[in-house]
Amino acid sequence: GGQRFTTTRETLLSENDTFFHSLAASEQLQSQLETAVLSTVKEVCKAACSHLTDQFNALREKQDAAFEKQRQTASLYAKRVLPENRIQLNVGGQRFTTTRETLLSENDTFFHSL
Repeated sequence: GGQRFTTTRETLLSENDTFFHSLAASEQLQSQLETAVLSTVKEVCKAACSHLTDQFNALREKQDAAFEKQRQTASLYAKRVLPENRIQLNVGGQRFTTTRETLLSENDTFFHSL
């Protein structure tokens, strides 16, 4: 007891079926287990990233579709309104049609600031 010896791994494992073989096997098993856990974690992270990317792309497509619908609605509204020289105003729910020239015929009015 208490005496120290120095040797190599090869010497300890030179004979079969010893305590050192079972110890080495348990270290190897530990290493294999760690490798398997790391591989599993890597696969889970990869799957999560893929899922999040798919969700992000789906949301972006919905947003793009909504924007396109708004753009088309605005375009249709602009086309259906009036001839180029006419402007339609909604004043308290009452609609008035006039021209740009009429609105700007007086100086320093609200319409000049627009």
